[in-house]
Amino acid sequence: MKWADTHCKHGHEWADSNTYLYLDKNGHPRRKCRACTLRRLGEQRNVGRLRKALRVNSGGDSRENDARECLRANRLAHLQEELERETRAWLKADIQAEIDKLCD
Repeated sequence: MKWADTHCKHGHEWADSNTYLYLDKNGHPRRKCRACTLRRLGEQRNVGRLRKALRVNSGGDSRENDARECLRANRLAHLQEELERETRAWLKADIQAEIDKLCD
């Protein structure tokens, strides 16, 4: 059995509660992982918050630093959750390296 038959490319299980089914532009049935979609939308929202903070407060550094720290903390929390779920050792090492880079 192939990995793609049971899990998305980020390791989330293809369960009914975690899968969007849709037809692509050619009418072929496709599936999309809900967890990946929510994660991607969350990252886009955080980028939007940072851009807004930078636009609103162009004079001082404290709000810009707060926004960047918020984004870093959110990314760190996401990576730690991903590390706990991950079962592949080679991918765990990559995730841990990214966590260490964020903590420095």
